[in-house]
Amino acid sequence: MTHPEFQVAYSRLNSLGDNLATYLAELKAGLEQQGDSTAGLDDIAKNISSSLKHLQNHTYQVAVVAAMKAGKSTFLNAMIGTDILASESASCTVCRTDIRHIPNATDSELLEYREGSSHPISLAKGNAQSIQTAFLHRTREIRERNNPDQTVNFELRHPIAAIQDLSFLSGLVLIDTPGPNEWESAGFETNELKKTTLEVVRKCNAVLFLLDYTSYKDNAITGLFQELVKGRKEFLRENSGRLYFILNKIDQRGEKDPPVVETIELLKRELEGFGFDYPQVYAASSRKGLLAKMILAGTASSDSRSDFIRFFSAAYATENEEGDLITPSPKKIAPQALEDSGIPIIENSVIQEIIRQSGWHFLEEIVASLDKEAVSIETLLKTKIAGWNQSIEGLRRLIESYAQKSESAQERVEQVRRKVDAEKKIVTDHLSKGIDQFSDRSKERFHAVIEEIVESRRQGKTDFEGSKDKSKKEKSKKKGQKKENQEGYSEERPSSQPLSTYATPIIDGLGEGIGAVLQMLNPKLAGIVQGATKVIANIVHFTTDFYESLEPPVVEIMKKDVGTPNFDPRKIQCKSQDEAKKIEEKINGYFGPHLQSWWLETQDLLIRNGNQVRQEISQSIRQDIQAISDKLAFHLGQALEIDLEVTPIQFLDFDFEGIDRLIEVQQMMIPRERQEKKKRKSGGCCSKTTYEIKIVKSSETVYCIDLDELSRSLDMMIDNQNQASKEVLSRAVAHQVHQDFRSAKIQIDQYIKGFQRQFEEILSRRESESISHERIQPILESALSQVAEIRQSLREADHSIPRQ
Repeated sequence: MTHPEFQVAYSRLNSLGDNLATYLAELKAGLEQQGDSTAGLDDIAKNISSSLKHLQNHTYQVAVVAAMKAGKSTFLNAMIGTDILASESASCTVCRTDIRHIPNATDSELLEYREGSSHPISLAKGNAQSIQTAFLHRTREIRERNNPDQTVNFELRHPIAAIQDLSFLSGLVLIDTPGPNEWESAGFETNELKKTTLEVVRKCNAVLFLLDYTSYKDNAITGLFQELVKGRKEFLRENSGRLYFILNKIDQRGEKDPPVVETIELLKRELEGFGFDYPQVYAASSRKGLLAKMILAGTASSDSRSDFIRFFSAAYATENEEGDLITPSPKKIAPQALEDSGIPIIENSVIQEIIRQSGWHFLEEIVASLDKEAVSIETLLKTKIAGWNQSIEGLRRLIESYAQKSESAQERVEQVRRKVDAEKKIVTDHLSKGIDQFSDRSKERFHAVIEEIVESRRQGKTDFEGSKDKSKKEKSKKKGQKKENQEGYSEERPSSQPLSTYATPIIDGLGEGIGAVLQMLNPKLAGIVQGATKVIANIVHFTTDFYESLEPPVVEIMKKDVGTPNFDPRKIQCKSQDEAKKIEEKINGYFGPHLQSWWLETQDLLIRNGNQVRQEISQSIRQDIQAISDKLAFHLGQALEIDLEVTPIQFLDFDFEGIDRLIEVQQMMIPRERQEKKKRKSGGCCSKTTYEIKIVKSSETVYCIDLDELSRSLDMMIDNQNQASKEVLSRAVAHQVHQDFRSAKIQIDQYIKGFQRQFEEILSRRESESISHERIQPILESALSQVAEIRQSLREADHSIPRQ
C-alpha cells in the first residue's frame, strides 16, 4: 500500500478516536445529569486521550551515517528543503543533531543539550540563515576547543519539506550522526562510526549509509561494514529493509567513469560480499536536489541560483534551429533537476519502508488500544444494566461474592510479582556476569600481548623480526583451529595450550548455570541467556598483531636497551622523553581501539539481548495477568447472567522506548543519586582516554615505560568501567521489567476495583431510591447501542489494515 492509502487509514482512525472521546464525554454528562455514578469513566477517558496523542505525535527516526566529507549535511538539507545545517570542508557534525519536524507557521529554533542538564540552551531562533550561522559558529567552537562545555547533542526544530503534506509523519526525526573527527586516530575513527551505527541500527526506523561517489571504498566505511555484519548477520537479515546505501555526489562523475548504473551494481555486489542481503542502493546528487527544492519553493538566494546555473543548468540546455544552445530558466529546469537528483525517489522509498515496517503495526496497536477502551465502556454499561436489574438482596450477595474473588485475584497478582522478581534477578545477574566475562577476557588478551613483549625482551632478542615471524606462524596455526559461527564471529576450537586458565570456566559455565534455573521459570529465556554468553567469548580478539603495528623507528627504540647493564625486560628504557612518547602512542593506538571495539560489540549484544529478555518476560506477565482478568470476567458473567467480552491486558510497543533509552535515563539518575558532580558513563570502556601509561624518569638521561604498571593500569580501568556498566545496564533492564509489571497491575487493579466501586454505588442509589430504574435503564441501553456501533467501525478499520 502507498502512503496516500496510509494517510487515509491514519485520518480515519484519528476521527474514530475523536468520536469515541466525544461519545464518552456525552455519556458521562448524561449519567451525571441523572445522578448516576460515572466511576471508571475518567480512567477510560485518559486512556483514549493518551492513544490519540500517540497517534498524532508518534516518533519515527531516520538516521544518516557517513564518514567525513561524504556530503551528509547537504543530503539532510536536501530532505529538509533548505540550506540550514552547518556545512563546510571540515567535519561539521561534531555532535548528534536531531531535526524535528514542525508546522510551517512555527518559528524554527536551534537547541543545544549539555551533559548533566535536561534543559536545552537556545542558540538561535528565526530564519534558516541565522540558524545556520549560529550552528556553524558553535560547531567550530566545539571542534577547536575540544568541547569544553560537554555538549551532548543539538536539536533543530524546522519544517521538513519531504513530509510537509503527510500528517501521519508529523513526529518524524532526522538524525544527523557524528562521523569520525579528523584529529582522531584511524582506530578510533572506525570505532566512532561503529558506535554510532550500532546504536541507530538498533533504534531507528531507517538507516541511510551515505557514500561519497569519489571515494566510496574508503577504509573507514569498509571497516565499518565489516564490523557491522560480524556478529549480527541474522539481526541484519531480519532488518535489511531498514538499511539504505546512498551513493552521493554522482554529479562529480567524470566522462571516463563507468555509467552510474554499473557503479551501483558493482557496489551491490561488494555489499553482498560483506554480508548484506539484497542491499538497497540509490544514487543521489544532494546539492542539485537541495538547490532545485529551494528554487521551486522560492527560497533560493541569489548565490544559490548562481550555483544552480553554474553547476547544473548546462545539462538541460537545448539546441535551436540555428545551432545555438538555449538554457531554460532555473524555475523551468528545477522540477526535472529535482527528479534527476534522486532525492524524491529516496524520500519516497524511505517513507514506504517506514509504513511497511512499523506504520501499519502502529495503527494496529492504536486500533487495539481504542477498542480496549470501547470494550471497557461496553462492559461497564452491561454490568450497570445487570446491577440495576438485580434485587437489592441479590446485589448485596454479588458484592460479597465479588469481594472474595477480588481478594483471591490480588493474591494471584502477588504470586506473579514474586515470579517476575525471581526472573528479573536472574536476568540482571546474567547481564552482570556477561560484562564480567568481557572484562576477564579483555584482561587475558592484554596480558598475553604484554607477556609476549616481555618474553621477547627477556630472550635477549635484538631484532623484533623474529617475534613478527613467530606471531605470523601462531596466526597461521590458530587460523586452522578457527571456524566462523552463523553470526560471523570466529570461534576458536580447543587448543592444547589455552591462553588463560581462569577465563574458560566462566565462559563455559555461565550460560548453563543460569539457563538451568531459567528453564524452570521460562524456557525461552534459557535460550536467550545461553546464546549471548557463548557469543561474548568470541568477541574479544585482536584483529591485528602488536608487532605488525610498529614502524621501524619504533622497533629501533624498543630494542635499544636490550642487553645493556641495567636491562629489565619489563621496563622499556628510552634515551629521551620523545622516544618514550612514541612508544606510548603506539601502545595507546593498539590497546585503546581494540578495547573500545570489544566493548561496543559486547554492549550491542547485551542491549539486543536485553530487549529480547524484556519482551519475553513482558509477554509472560501479560499472559499471567490476563488469565486472572479472564477468570474474574467469567465469574461476573455467570453471577449477572450476561456475556462479558474479555478486556485485554496490553503492553503496546509504542509505549516501550527500548533499552537504549532506559540506559540514557539511568546514566543521568545514578550520578544524581550519588550526588556526584560529574556524570559517569556506562560506556566508559568506549572512552578514548581509557588508561594511563606512566613514563618515569629513572635518571637524568633515561625515561622508563613500566609494562607491569601498564598491566595494572589496564586492569584498574577495566574494573572501574565494569562496575559502572553493570550498574547502568542491569538497572535499565530491571526498571523496564518493573514498569511492565506495574502497567499490568494498574490495568488489573482498575478492572477489579472498578466493578467493586460500581456495584457499591448502584446498591447505595437503590437503597436510597435517589434514581429510579425506569429513568436510568433507557439511557444505559442507548449508550450500549452507540458504543456497539463505534466498535463495529473500529473493527472495520482494523480489517482494512494489511498484515505483514
